[in-house]
This record gives sequence, structure tokens and C-alpha cells, in this order.
Amino acid sequence: MDVVEDREDPDENFCAYYDDDACRFAYIYSYDEKRKIVIKAKKERECPLPVNVLGIVLSVIGAIVLIGSALLLLWKLVTTIHDRREFICVTVVPCKQVFCWV
Repeated sequence: MDVVEDREDPDENFCAYYDDDACRFAYIYSYDEKRKIVIKAKKERECPLPVNVLGIVLSVIGAIVLIGSALLLLWKLVTTIHDRREFICVTVVPCKQVFCWV
């Protein structure tokens, strides 16, 4: 069998078959002058690159931890600002007897 390169002749028919491993076998068939079938196939099958599952899982976990940490830091900032305002209202404002907005 010859190696499949490109469609060399318009009378050739290109075919591809996918197996259970999702690999593709490509071949071209045509007929010669004696009406015998001529098949040109690739020597190696074309397989897709494997998916890096560990990289995807670690990326998702890292993103969740990063977003959670950012939300916790934001919450800490908001509560610190609120507590400082409340502390000022409790310590300073009762002396002046003015209503304090917290």
C-alpha cells in the first residue's frame, strides 16, 4: 500500500474511519485501467492529543481558592470599616449626644 498524501486524481475517493480510541484511519481508493481497486492508506493512524485532566482539575481548584480568598478579604475589609465607624459612634458620640449613623 502507498502512503496517502493528497488527492492526486479526481477519480480517487477519500475515506476516513474512526476507531474506538478516537483515532482516524485515512485512505484513498480508486480503480485502475483493469477496473481493479487500488487503495492508498496512511501507515500510521492519527490520534488526538490526550486531555490533561490533572491540569484542568488543579486549575479549577486554584480558581475556586483564589476567588474564595478574595471574597474573604473583601468581607474582612467591609467588617473592619463598619466596626471602626461603630466604635467611633460608641465612644465619641455619646458625649455629644448626637444620633450616629452606622
